[in-house]
Amino acid sequence: MVADGHVPWSMGFNNGGAADGWTGSDFIQDILLATQGPDYVNGIIAVPHLTMIRSGGSLSNLPEWASDPKYTVGGASGTVNTKFLDAIYKVFSNRPKR
Repeated sequence: MVADGHVPWSMGFNNGGAADGWTGSDFIQDILLATQGPDYVNGIIAVPHLTMIRSGGSLSNLPEWASDPKYTVGGASGTVNTKFLDAIYKVFSNRPKR
């Protein structure tokens, strides 16, 4: 998608208050479930392993995806300042945001 000039994600980690961040943790869980499976995720629920973020780990690309405007609408600022539902609206509007 990026090679074709499209932005694959619109991330919204801001929900205005105590609920901030849950969408980010859900995104991380989805990546881990897809790449490592449910047994792995169940084994690390309390304490994340550093191998997830080291080079080649399941989450090694997450910082780039969540901060680079090539991968997410608005780059890092868009990710942390956009509310969850607003992030969805950006990509499903009549003129999707890039």
